[in-house]
Amino acid sequence: MKKLVVLAVLILALSASMAMAWTGTEIQGSAAISALGGVTRDNPTFNLSKLFTVVLLVTTKGTGDFSSVTGLQVVNTPATPSTTTLDLDNLDHWTFGNAEYGTWTTTGGHYDFIPVSGSIFLNVALTGTFTPGTFFTGKTANDGVMNISLTKSGASTSFSGTMDLEALPEASTLVGFGSSLAMAAPGLIGWLRKRRA
Repeated sequence: MKKLVVLAVLILALSASMAMAWTGTEIQGSAAISALGGVTRDNPTFNLSKLFTVVLLVTTKGTGDFSSVTGLQVVNTPATPSTTTLDLDNLDHWTFGNAEYGTWTTTGGHYDFIPVSGSIFLNVALTGTFTPGTFFTGKTANDGVMNISLTKSGASTSFSGTMDLEALPEASTLVGFGSSLAMAAPGLIGWLRKRRA
């Protein structure tokens, strides 16, 4: 019986610690991002292009914290015209955003041109940080990945991307777990000694 009680207390302490660790304020979830108004490039030959300029980036309802997005939400500065340029030679400098939605800042990335059945796709994989704007009340920045696909169809180019923010435990996980065990241990030891006496 004593062992079951001790085990139950340890499980409760661990559960409380882990629950605290996973209820942080970092923004989490994923968002699909697309371009309105098309994409222009710096070279008529798609797989020789290095600069892709998007007129307007928008997103719709996503997962996690991004499930609160309704309708089309503009995600780059809503000036007219509103453009952002993806430079394949400087991927770690690509950023977009506005005060309401938030800002994505790239920290690194790579790309590949992939020919498939007479078409050419450009896949870009980025790492970076998303700092939420006023739309996401009480949320703080989080690291994540952005996967972008640019597709050539005839003379046109399309843009689609997915931003996925990692649901990682906060640094307090180990601290909380250790604190819970440290607080529970003296009581458990004292209780066991009294039971033996």
